[in-house]
Amino acid sequence: MSIFAEGELAVPNFVQWPNFPFGGELHVNEVVDPLPEEWTRNGDPDGPPCHCRENDPMIQPVWSNERWRVTPIKFGGQIAPFPAYMLASVDHLDLEDLDETMAAEFGTLTVKLVRIINEIESVGRTHVNRWGDLGAHLHVWFLGRPKGAMQMAGFSLPMWGFTLPGMAEEQAQANDVFVTERLSR
Repeated sequence: MSIFAEGELAVPNFVQWPNFPFGGELHVNEVVDPLPEEWTRNGDPDGPPCHCRENDPMIQPVWSNERWRVTPIKFGGQIAPFPAYMLASVDHLDLEDLDETMAAEFGTLTVKLVRIINEIESVGRTHVNRWGDLGAHLHVWFLGRPKGAMQMAGFSLPMWGFTLPGMAEEQAQANDVFVTERLSR
């Protein structure tokens, strides 16, 4: 049985869940046939350059060391509506490229960053997400769901990030200072 079904697919019931950010009449797009091979990502040997190799203005770390950096996430180029950070390797590596030492550091930094973001007064829980379909560089998202905002619970939190207006710049900067100080300990 293939997941690439023919015919019209039913809209899944999660669109009725209270944390799903969109309403109205929805439909499932047609599922297209898989490509004969995976596409080339930014940073793949035959692909366009990875942002890690450029002086990208979107990459302004709040903390870094010789192997890792933590950067505030922008949603659609604007400040996130909730505390949101990205942990990325400094060197052009993907998750499966980490040696034992870097894998251990990655685990330790992941737990530390979750604990720090959870300490921000406005945060109820921190979600950790990794997607790697567009870039061949390890980058993991840490999204601080606003305290009590159960409408944003679960997998819908990133969609809310692209939908809501960004938080005030002063609050984002205060969060950045907090994260920087805690990571530097």
